[in-house]
Amino acid sequence: RWNVGNVHIEEKGVIRGRPAWAPDILIEGRGRQPVVIEAKRQENSAEDIVKRVEERLKSIVDGSGESIEAGVAIVYPKQVQAHELESATFQFAVTQVGNEGILERWPSRQEKWREGDIDELADVIETTSLSLSLILRSEQLLRDSVRDVSAHLLSLGADSSVSAEIADVLHQEPSEQTVRMAVAILINAFVFHFAIEGSDSVIPSVRETTKAFDVSTSKVLQVWDQIMTVNYWPIFSIASEIVRKIPERIATPVLSRVNAAAEGLKNVGSATFHDLSGRMFQQLIADRKFLATFYTLPSSALLLAELAIDRLNVDFVDETSIAHLKVADFACGTGALLSAVQRSIGRRCRRAGGDDRDLHKTLMERVLFGTDIMPAGAHLTASILSSAHPDVPYLRSQVHALPYGFDELIPEKVSLGSLEFLENAMGYSVFRALGGAKMSGTQMLGSQSESEIETKAYEPDVQVKHGSCDLVIMNPPFTRLINKHEDEQVGLPAFAAFRTSPDEQQAMSTKLTQMERVFGRDSSGGHVAHTGSFLDLAHVKLREGGVLALILPFIFVAGKSWENARKELRSKYRDILILSIAAEGLNKQAFSADTSIAECMVIATKGAPTGEDVRFVTLDAQPSGSLDAISTAKSVLNSAARLNEFKGSFQLAGILNADVARSLRALHEGKVLLPRQASPAPLAMTELRNVADRGVSETAIYDTPPQGAFDLHRIKDPSDAPLHPTYPALWGHHAARKDGERERRFVVPIDAYCTPRKGMQEKAAEVWSRTAHVLHSTRDFSFGSQSFAMCLTEEPSLGGRGWPNVLPREHRYMIPLLLWSNSSLGLMSFWFFGSRQQKGRASVTLSRLPELPVLDVRILSDDQIEKCELLFDQFKTRVFLSAREAFRDEARIALDSALFDILQLPKELDESLDLLRRQWRVEPSVGGRNIG
Repeated sequence: RWNVGNVHIEEKGVIRGRPAWAPDILIEGRGRQPVVIEAKRQENSAEDIVKRVEERLKSIVDGSGESIEAGVAIVYPKQVQAHELESATFQFAVTQVGNEGILERWPSRQEKWREGDIDELADVIETTSLSLSLILRSEQLLRDSVRDVSAHLLSLGADSSVSAEIADVLHQEPSEQTVRMAVAILINAFVFHFAIEGSDSVIPSVRETTKAFDVSTSKVLQVWDQIMTVNYWPIFSIASEIVRKIPERIATPVLSRVNAAAEGLKNVGSATFHDLSGRMFQQLIADRKFLATFYTLPSSALLLAELAIDRLNVDFVDETSIAHLKVADFACGTGALLSAVQRSIGRRCRRAGGDDRDLHKTLMERVLFGTDIMPAGAHLTASILSSAHPDVPYLRSQVHALPYGFDELIPEKVSLGSLEFLENAMGYSVFRALGGAKMSGTQMLGSQSESEIETKAYEPDVQVKHGSCDLVIMNPPFTRLINKHEDEQVGLPAFAAFRTSPDEQQAMSTKLTQMERVFGRDSSGGHVAHTGSFLDLAHVKLREGGVLALILPFIFVAGKSWENARKELRSKYRDILILSIAAEGLNKQAFSADTSIAECMVIATKGAPTGEDVRFVTLDAQPSGSLDAISTAKSVLNSAARLNEFKGSFQLAGILNADVARSLRALHEGKVLLPRQASPAPLAMTELRNVADRGVSETAIYDTPPQGAFDLHRIKDPSDAPLHPTYPALWGHHAARKDGERERRFVVPIDAYCTPRKGMQEKAAEVWSRTAHVLHSTRDFSFGSQSFAMCLTEEPSLGGRGWPNVLPREHRYMIPLLLWSNSSLGLMSFWFFGSRQQKGRASVTLSRLPELPVLDVRILSDDQIEKCELLFDQFKTRVFLSAREAFRDEARIALDSALFDILQLPKELDESLDLLRRQWRVEPSVGGRNIG
C-alpha cells in the first residue's frame, strides 16, 4: 500500500515552512505516521545522514498536517546497482521522537547500525510508522477513561448486587477492579464499533445508538445484536451482557461517557493499533495469582512469533497455502501471541507481493484459534485480531471462552477449560450462554435474542482435532497442582480461580489426573505445575512437523520436577531452541510483564530427533520494541555473531559469557578448563549421591500433622536459646540479622529447636536418626547475601527448609566436601547446576540435591584428606564475604589456592581462576555490574 499518492521521492515543498527541503524518500501511510528516509553510499560519511534524519524530525508534512516522528538512515553498498537491490545488504538506523519529545535511536549509538536485506528494511520502515506518541496518548486516554467512567458508575449507585452480577459475567470477584474491567470492555466494544461501522450493510453506525446527547441502552443492545448476525461474537456478546446487568437509570449516562471516551480514542487512531487495549487489560485481569495471567509483552510475543513462523513450510503469497494453516493458543489471555502471529504472517505476505487484507477473513475464520477461561481475555483477543482490518467482515471467529468448573445445568459435570481438549476434540464456548442463552451439551435454551443468534452467524461447537495444528504458541499459566505452604482456604491453586468450591477444585483435579499425560508427569510419577498439562495439550494437537512455541518459567531448564518434560522434549522433537534473558534488575529476565521470575522461550519442531544438541541463545536484554524483536529474531535465525549461543546441556541456558559456560561445562565433565588455559587438567567429579545421602524433607520434621513429627521453635535472639536442646535445628537463612556474620564462618549456630508433637516421640526419634548431622547444604543460594553452599553446625542438628542435611557415606568425606563446595569452583558449580529462576539466586531442590556435581572425594589419598582437615582448621574461624564477592574475598582466594595445591592442579591456573571469578560475578543471575 505504498503507492504514488503517499511516497514522495526527492520532492521539494512537502515539508511545511521548508520548501527547499527534499527528503530522499517520505512515506505517508493510511492511519500511520509519516516516515522520512535518507540514504547514502558507503563511501560517504554515514553519520551525516543520521544528523539529516534528526533535522527533519518534528517537522510537519504539508497537506496532511502530520508531524514526522520517525526517520530511517540507510547506508547501501558502494557498488550496488539497481537490479542488485533485492540481494544487497544494507545498514540502517532509526531515530524516533519518544516520550517527552526526546529522540531515541535504534540500535543504540554504541551499536550504531543494524544490517539486513531489502525486506528487513521494509519491515523497519513499516514498524516505525506506528507513532510512539500516539500510542502513549491513547494509553493514557484509555487509562483515564476507564478510571473516570468506573468512578461515575459506582457514584451513580451501582449497588453490590449490580457489581456482583457484573462480576459473575466476567467470572471474577466483585471489586472496583472488576468494575474497571467491565468498563474497559464497554469502551473497547464502542471503539471497535467505530472501526467497523459502514463495513457491512448490516452494521449501523455508532450514531444510531444515540438520541440527543445520550446513548440509548436499548438501542445499543439492538445494534450490537444486529452486528452479531455478521459475527464479532466474542467482542459484543460479553459487552451486551454487561450492559444488561446495569439498571437503565445508570446505564444511559454511563454509556454516554463510554461513547465519548471511545470517540476520543477513535480520533487518535487507536482502532488501528495492535496491543493498545492489551496493555491496559493486563493490569485489570483479576485472579492474577491463581490464573497466573502474566501478560506477554508485545515485543516478546513478536519475537516468539517470528521464530516460530519461520519454521512453517508455507507460501505466504498463496492464500490457499495459508488457509490450510492452523495456529492455536489455548491460553490466549490478552491475545498478544495470536496478534503477533497475525502480524508476522501479514508482513511476510506483503513482502512476497501479496496483500494481507485479502487474507484477513481466512485468518479469522480458519487459521487463528484461541481459547481461554477468561471471557474478558477472549473478548480482547478477538478485538485485537479483528482490528488488523476492521472493515473486512468475517462470518465466524475461532476465539472462544471455555467453561470452567461445575456445569450449571448438569450436576457433577466439571469442565477444565482448554485442558478438556487433552482427550476431546469438541467443546463449547461460554459465549453461547451470554445474552440470556443457557446451554448444556449441544442444546440452546430460551435465549432472549434467539432469532439473532441463529447458527448462520454462530457455531457453538468448538473443535480442534488431535494432530491438526501447524503451530501451537502459548504462554501457559504457571500454577501448582497442589497447595503447598498456601492459605488453607485456597485448596488447589491450579483450580482455585473464579471462586471455585473445594468440591469443584477436587473434581477438576481428579479429572485432570485421570487424563493420560506425558509432559505433565514429573520423573517420580507425580505431576508438575499446571504448565505441564498445557505442554501435553500442545503435543497432542500438533501434527508431525508442527511447531511448538512456548514461554515457560526458567525452572523448566533445570528443575527436577521438569526432568521428564525435558527428556520427552528431546525424544519427540527436533531443532530445539531455548531462548532466555540474562539481564540485571527485577522483571528484566522475563518475557512477560508483572513477574520477577525468569522465563525462557522453547521453540521446537515435532518429529524424530536429528541427533543435534539443543541450541541455547541468551539475550542480554528483553527486546525493547517491535524493531528490536524482529531484528533479534533475524539474528537468532542466522546465528549472528553478536549472540551468546551454546549447544549442549540445559544448564547452558541463561548464561552470557562463553568462557563461563565453557569452564563450568568442562568442570561437570571432569576437567578444569579455565579462561586462557590451553589444555584441560583432569579433575575427578561425581554426583553427590555417590559420596553422601541427603537428609529428609522439612515436611517430615515440621508440617501439618500427621506428616511432621515436631513443633518448630525459632530462636529470634541467641540469648533466648535453650541450653542443649534435645532436637536442635538449622532451619533458615538470616543474612539480614544484626548478628550478620553468623553465616560467614564455616560453623553456623543453630537458629531453631524442635519438640516432638504429642504422641509422636517415636517418630521424632526415628526422623532424628535418619537425618541429623553436622553437615548441611543450602537449598536456595542467594549469592549477594550468603557465603556458603555447605556449612557445619557444632553438633548434629536437624536440617530445615534453608539448610537440609547432607550425610557423608564416610566421615572422612565430610571436610573435603565442605571445602570443595565453598571454593570458587564449588560455588560456580552449584550456580551452573541449580535453577536460576530469580535474580541473584540459584535453587537446588532436595530431590535434585543427590545429582549435584561435586569433587569425587573417594579418590583422595589419606595424605590429601589430612591436608584438607588441616586446611579446615586454618579457615574455620575466618570470615568469608558473600559468594558473588569471591573475586575480592581474601579468604576465598586463599582457600582456592590451597585447595588447588592439595588437588595437585597447576599453580599457573590461579590467574585464570581470578579472571573466571570476575567473569562469573557479572553474570546478571549472580550479581551483575552493581558491585565494585
